[in-house]
Parts: sequence; structure tokens; C-alpha cells
Amino acid sequence: MKVKDVMLVDFPHVRRGMTLKQVVGLFTRKGMAGLPVVDEKGKVVGVIMREDILHLYVPKEAGLLKGMPPGKREPQSLFQVEGEFLQVEDIMRTADRTITPNTGLVQAAVKMQKEGMEVLPVVQQKKLLGLLTSNQLYKAFFRK
Repeated sequence: MKVKDVMLVDFPHVRRGMTLKQVVGLFTRKGMAGLPVVDEKGKVVGVIMREDILHLYVPKEAGLLKGMPPGKREPQSLFQVEGEFLQVEDIMRTADRTITPNTGLVQAAVKMQKEGMEVLPVVQQKKLLGLLTSNQLYKAFFRK
């Protein structure tokens, strides 16, 4: 089986320039672990993971983002640093964390594990075609 056989084709995506507050709303409504970030032409420019946003609230180490102090942040200040609203570009992962539709599922699972990702945008010539989730892989590997 290939990625194209199990990928999601109907899923939300994040637009470059969205604030983290907007992204959190999307994650909350859709229950996704991560989402692709696209530019105005639909080209994948990155991936944002739910865990990256959680690390803003309880950072692992000092200096995680723009001089943000370590430790728990107040919920009302979570989306701002020095009065500026944080945008998706401030914490998204790079666009090289993608996969092609003809990649085999075992190879895709290895890439996910190696990259520490629960989702991978499926792209062809930088165009977003789908989304591969760890849940989709799990279903493919263990269905009867």
C-alpha cells in the first residue's frame, strides 16, 4: 500500500499569517495533532503541531521563543510576546517534513517516527494533495 491509498483528502489547513489563537481554535474544533501550513498559492510552507503550541504554555527550556521566560505562562498572555500576537510562522516546523503520495506505508511510518511527527503533508511538486496521520497508518497496518 502507498500513502495515496490511506491519506486524508478532506482536512483543514492553516494559512500563513494566522495567529496562534486562530490555530488553537482550529485544533480544538477539528481534534487534529498537526496541520499543514500553506501560503496564498496553496504551497506547503510548514507544519504546525499541537504539541508545539502546548510547549508555549509549559516550555521545556528557557528561551524557547523570542525571549519567552521559562515556566508556566498566564493563559491571556500565551498568544503574545512583548505585546505582539504570535503567528503560525513563529513556531511552525519547516516545509521539508512532507511525503509524496507514492511512498510506501512502512517508509512513511519510519519517516514519521524519525521526524517525531504525527502528521505529514502529502505533496507533489510542492502542491498539497493530502495529509497522512499516524491514525491513518495505524488503521492501515492493523485492519482486518
